[in-house]
Amino acid sequence: MAEHTLHIVFAPSISFTHCRQMVPFIANLVRRFPHLTITVLAWNDSLSDFRDGAKRADLQLDESSQLRLIGIVKSAGADAQPLDECRSFGDALAQAGADAQPLDEYRSFGDALAQAYETIINGGNLTCCDTDQAYAFDSLPRPSLVIGAMFIPDFAQTVKTLTKDVKFLVFVPSTASGFVRPFGPKELGGLGSWETDTKDAIDSGQFPGHTIEAAARVLEYRFPGDLIPSPDGVPMYDYELYPQDVAPASIVQWLWQETNQITVTADGVVLVTTSAFEPETTIALQDWYNEQLGKRLFLIGPQVYPDHLDSTVVDDAPAPVRPGSTAIVLNFLKNQAPGSVWFISFGTTYFPYNCLDYFRTVIKTLLGLDIPILLTWGWSDTVPKGAISPELEREMRVKNKGLIVDWIHQQDEVLRHPSIGVFLSHGGLNSMWEALLAGVLCVYWPFAVDQPLNAAYLSTKVRTGPGARPPRRGGSISGTKEAVAAEIEQIVEDIKGEVGERKRSNLATLRNRVLSDLKEGGDCYEAIDELLAYAKPHE
Repeated sequence: MAEHTLHIVFAPSISFTHCRQMVPFIANLVRRFPHLTITVLAWNDSLSDFRDGAKRADLQLDESSQLRLIGIVKSAGADAQPLDECRSFGDALAQAGADAQPLDEYRSFGDALAQAYETIINGGNLTCCDTDQAYAFDSLPRPSLVIGAMFIPDFAQTVKTLTKDVKFLVFVPSTASGFVRPFGPKELGGLGSWETDTKDAIDSGQFPGHTIEAAARVLEYRFPGDLIPSPDGVPMYDYELYPQDVAPASIVQWLWQETNQITVTADGVVLVTTSAFEPETTIALQDWYNEQLGKRLFLIGPQVYPDHLDSTVVDDAPAPVRPGSTAIVLNFLKNQAPGSVWFISFGTTYFPYNCLDYFRTVIKTLLGLDIPILLTWGWSDTVPKGAISPELEREMRVKNKGLIVDWIHQQDEVLRHPSIGVFLSHGGLNSMWEALLAGVLCVYWPFAVDQPLNAAYLSTKVRTGPGARPPRRGGSISGTKEAVAAEIEQIVEDIKGEVGERKRSNLATLRNRVLSDLKEGGDCYEAIDELLAYAKPHE
């Protein structure tokens, strides 16, 4: 067994969907660098996802292996216990009260991370609160790099306070344009000065009686119709970034803290994108972040498991997957014609709950065209009861043309199934990359955050909210059920002919460019080499 001479600590978010790309990234690091040890300090509920990723990559999991997965806090509950000296997640939530918001969980997790990290650098012992397996750190090299997820910004400050010589990178699941928008300067179309602008506006008396967060939201939701610049020639009006009528999340000050972490405290970021996707935006980002701020930028690309690099489809059931809905899905798909199924998922956070008529129209139209449908609710708490009527569900079952499941664990494997023809998606980063690498055409229905930007690069959009105004590109917008039905019918027809062939050819070309970056000799492959060289301790 190779001697472990380099040690990296990963701190994923408690929201696994925002760290999904971190799992194959870690697996690829371990496979490529035999002298590397990786310690993952995870929220207990995420451990099974990391273990599944390790199995897919054929990695060992024990104290002597390269990869150590350690749960540091259990979910809230009466039986929640702390990891050694770490404060219990459940205790922290109990102190916060029964109505503690999800962001309180992030704060509690940040506290546990800080204490676990201090134990590691002091050569102590940690016991996984899920498996009770003990891990000793006295014989391992001291960590020289920490890679932390977004929204635990206090942890970066802790690492820098306890170990000034240890480098800290933020893992950002975003494209270059998706990164620039919340964190970049105004000249690039970013909101990096949002906090300063809000405080200046309050000081000047513009918002009497407003909290700072309320004032910030007013500024954010002013849409004068300005163009958001795009170095890659995909300009958008400001209101196009808010295409759906959805309530904003109350995370303004968390975004400001994250901006401070990314632009001040951290040494750099790991970005899940490639210059092949948006080359000019990447150059602009490097000029600002590398040259002006003096930070490190590692573009590692969409991380995939080794067996995905040369294949767009699976022959049969993916291995290894969780039982239950995934097995049901695969059984449904194997009975459908190649390229026939429309897979519909809006991710884990969003759902078109304010325009259910449009959503139902899509389902009715597809059923009327005899198109098989695979629909997952994605565990979203925004899905209202009756989103699909009993009559529609019955029609799907009777025709054997539809399947509805709560959650699909390994979406990337399902997208690679030969029966999948179209993916109707919100356009989140994971979904976008997984569909692109599977060679599946997408119809995007974005809601907020980076989704409209991702969709703008690959398609036109459905809009119902502030963004339901003339788009900068992609034609006109009609806000009727009839227009939605006509659009779906047209897409189905187009896919069968020359339009579909052209789009599949364009998608294949982009996919090949991205894959070239991921393979040995490509930009993303070399970026990981550079990251490992950067991780080495100062001589």
